[in-house]
Amino acid sequence: GEGGTFIGEDKNNKRIVIVDDVITSGLTKFDDIESLKAAGYEIVGIVIIFDREDKRDGKKASTLLQEKLGIPLRACLTMSTFATELRRMNILPPGQLNTLESYITSRS
Repeated sequence: GEGGTFIGEDKNNKRIVIVDDVITSGLTKFDDIESLKAAGYEIVGIVIIFDREDKRDGKKASTLLQEKLGIPLRACLTMSTFATELRRMNILPPGQLNTLESYITSRS
């Protein structure tokens, strides 16, 4: 939802795909999904634009969410692929790239 509303809602079709901008811990997604299920929707997939790849219990939050809910989840871009592309493109000063890569490693 956006501001508590559904975008592209079709009253005749209760099968939906959730599209969200970012996943960090994944905790807020559980509440959203429970609200949708309570409203009678069947969630058939989740698309995340950017997966920060934060970990909980030794696994990526996105992996845990997918496993717990049994719903396919795909990310358009992950923090790791973002860092890899920045390195390949050679557009960041080495210090900034190293900071980003250290951040990724610290979250693993």
